Amino acid sequence: MTKIERLKNTFFWIIRWVIYPVILYFVIYLIGIYSQYFLENLGWTRAITIWAFTSVFATLGITFTGLICPNRKYGNLFFLGIFVFLEIWLFKNEWRITSALEMVLRIWADLTIIAGFIIAATVKLDSEQSLK
Repeated sequence: MTKIERLKNTFFWIIRWVIYPVILYFVIYLIGIYSQYFLENLGWTRAITIWAFTSVFATLGITFTGLICPNRKYGNLFFLGIFVFLEIWLFKNEWRITSALEMVLRIWADLTIIAGFIIAATVKLDSEQSLK
C-alpha cells in the first residue's frame, strides 16, 4: 500500500468517525420527537398501532446509521452503552411526571434503538467477506 492510499484510508476513516456520532444523534433525536411529540398527542389505540408499524423504520434508521461507523462492533456497542446509561438515568428522573402512554412509547422507542445498535454491530456484509 502506498503512502497516498494509506492517507486516503486514514482520512476517510477519521471523517467517518466524525460523521457517525452526528448522524446517530440526529436519528435518535428524530425518533424521540416522533414518539414523544407526534404519537403522544394521539389516543392509545392510534399511537400504539402507528408505532407498531413505524418502529421498524426506527430500527432500520439506527442500523443503517451504524453501518457508517468504521469499526462497527466497538463503535456501535460503545454508543449503545452511552445511550443505555443516559436513558436509564433520564428515565429514572422522569418516572413520576410523565403519562403512561408517553412511558410506553418511550420504552418501545428505546427497545427499537437498542435493537438497531445490536443489529448494526453484529451484521456481516457480503462486501466484507469478499475482501478477506
